Amino acid sequence: MINVNRDNLNKPFSEEDSFSLKIEADRYLLKDNDREPVHDDVAVAEFVMETENNAGYNTIKEVVIVDSYDPATETAQVTVFTGVDRGKQFEVKRGDLDILLEKDESFLRKRVAKALSGGDEKLRKELEKRTMRQILFGGRILAGAGTGEELTYFNCYVAPMIHDSRGGIADHRKIVMEIMSRGGGVGTNGSTLRPTNARVTKVRGKSSGAVSWLDDLSQLTHKVSQGGSRRGAQMIALADFHPDLLQFITAKAQKPLKATLTIDGKKKTLKFGHRGNETLSGANISVLISDRFMDAYYKNQDWELVFPDVASYTKEEMELYDSVWHEIGDPYRLKEEHGLRYKVYARIPARDIAKLIGICAHGSAEPGVLFLERANKFSNTWYFNPLICTNPCGEQFLAKWSVCNLGHVNFAEHLVFNPQTGFYEVDIEELKATTRALTRALDNVIDATPYYFQANEDNQKGERRLGLGTMGIDEALKLCGYDYGTQEGRDFAEHLFRIITVTAYKESVELAKEKGAFPHFEPNLFLQSEFMKFMAKHEPELVNDIYNYGIRNATIITQAPTGTTGTLAQTSTGIEPFFAGEFWRSSRIGHTVQKAPVIKKAEAVGIDTSIFKYAGDYSTKQHLDFQAVCQKWCDSSISKTINAPKTSTVEDVIGLMEYAYEIGLKGFTVYVDGSREYQVLGTDETSFEDNTELPMDKYHTHTALVAGDVSLGLEEGKLKKVVIDLERLSEVLDAEGIANHLAHMIKTAQEAHSSTDCNNCGAPLVFAEGCFKCDSCGFSKCG
Repeated sequence: MINVNRDNLNKPFSEEDSFSLKIEADRYLLKDNDREPVHDDVAVAEFVMETENNAGYNTIKEVVIVDSYDPATETAQVTVFTGVDRGKQFEVKRGDLDILLEKDESFLRKRVAKALSGGDEKLRKELEKRTMRQILFGGRILAGAGTGEELTYFNCYVAPMIHDSRGGIADHRKIVMEIMSRGGGVGTNGSTLRPTNARVTKVRGKSSGAVSWLDDLSQLTHKVSQGGSRRGAQMIALADFHPDLLQFITAKAQKPLKATLTIDGKKKTLKFGHRGNETLSGANISVLISDRFMDAYYKNQDWELVFPDVASYTKEEMELYDSVWHEIGDPYRLKEEHGLRYKVYARIPARDIAKLIGICAHGSAEPGVLFLERANKFSNTWYFNPLICTNPCGEQFLAKWSVCNLGHVNFAEHLVFNPQTGFYEVDIEELKATTRALTRALDNVIDATPYYFQANEDNQKGERRLGLGTMGIDEALKLCGYDYGTQEGRDFAEHLFRIITVTAYKESVELAKEKGAFPHFEPNLFLQSEFMKFMAKHEPELVNDIYNYGIRNATIITQAPTGTTGTLAQTSTGIEPFFAGEFWRSSRIGHTVQKAPVIKKAEAVGIDTSIFKYAGDYSTKQHLDFQAVCQKWCDSSISKTINAPKTSTVEDVIGLMEYAYEIGLKGFTVYVDGSREYQVLGTDETSFEDNTELPMDKYHTHTALVAGDVSLGLEEGKLKKVVIDLERLSEVLDAEGIANHLAHMIKTAQEAHSSTDCNNCGAPLVFAEGCFKCDSCGFSKCG
């Protein structure tokens, strides 16, 4: 990364390098905002833009060099170092300026290496050499390690299930707020909350329902700032048995949608969703799907929505419910183990529920699907710490109080060019060395990070969970002559994933020899997980060593999205292919147009880039097949969004969900191109066209030189769409004149829309059947 100083202002600086520097400076380099800026300080400045970018932000951040500062006006003169205004001077208010204490990447590498070495000098040198190159730690580690601040090194948490009471909801809200304020994202399983209108006996009232309370929880994301650099993240999930399931599935729909279901034997059409919908807007949402539900789906059977029958419980039964329900969270187990009855609220064909999920996922990318029962069968912690939810991005199924402890091996920094073949090759020994160093560093994170909740510390030190993953796999594939969508490419990728997993497990065994196994390790039970059975078949010697010597970490491998850190490293993120050869990227630090960095690297050695394929070039099945080969060697889970073309149908989405289950995945999320109003990545072909019907109000308006019909599309009082059908346009108008006259026509139409008089005849309008209508001439504002 280039150093920020005046001498380097004239050096070539690509858009990709500029964006990487802004991410690093804004997110991870330490700030010093307790003093006034001085000449040659390096800072991050925030500028307000007139319009929003494609991600919905109207600000842009740039790295700047301070020229001078006037304390009287609290204004700094700065020279911009990044972006299109590089070298230009601006005035910036002190409040919009974050002064960097760490002026370049070398400070960051030294700080992190020292904090995660555990006093091991050899490891410290390895980490200083490899961090920000071969190793990219999770963002919370980069921001917090070695700072001495009360910022967690863990990116994400899963909170305990919620006690079904007002006090329980309040306690859970506090947990989420405290974790988010320290930089962590949170996953919540809301299935223990009683459904809508269920009786609340102590106050003679009725519950407002799970979705209502979970929506309140999700809004914390918009309110809690994390270290001043970003907002938090949440995953909110609901089990497939819950009576509020239909309301939950449809809660985040961003456009008007409808679905017909059979409920208790009767056909019913549900209408839901609207533009500007803010329900559960602070969280990703997913449905927790059981094997029982999938069995009902394949057999085309009805599925029962059930919940403990709290309204019929005796005082003694209610006391038992209050003491155990939030620990169990499963009405079938509650009945089996404690004899507490459950009530059937509705019977719906499982395929109708799946169709509803498909409609919403197709229309607005949510909810996702998490196969929780399968995840528990493969979990190494199955016998002492059952999984209840995932972190916000879905790459780790976690137990209550468990955490994500993230670090990533960058495949792209382990490539060596072979002039004889004309392609790169993977340096396997370097790859193993990086993996060993990262395994040790992540184990040290567990003892180095601050803990706010004692339960988090007890849990993490009891299982010593790691989240070691990768990035840059698509870059490695392309530069080594393989393609992401082919069997040969998947075989090559699986070979690399296997090396990472086996090396990390072996290093964890070595750590167990040195420091002891994780406290809950019981060899006979540990080796009964489905994942360890898979390992025993393919790596019997390693499994034998685990039995004899133990293992330091209960779970080691995960595949996080690495969106920010992968972008910073200028490689393909997580296990995803590059989005496109050229694309735009929008975020809160700005809007930029970039080329996939692999193109420049390939062209430099003569690799033909015209044959490169990108995310949109692969079928959804190819995406899922690649996820499946990675999942084989991943003891936790994977964050991957299946990018589907805008031509995809609801039936396509449902078929993909089936296929994901059949090939052994633990979760599934689809994003149909253009299905959301705001989007982080896109190309010139990305479509935001909304084909759903929006009622248009038509008004005939004119000026002296222009006449025609102006149709206004409004929703909840806000103007969403304008269509102008001109019947007369004067030839004497220039572009500016046309714009002025059209603006006048739109204003006239809006005034007419606000009027209570008929636009045709002037008679008073009457509100009937949801619209203003004229009894005199038949005019309708909705016509």
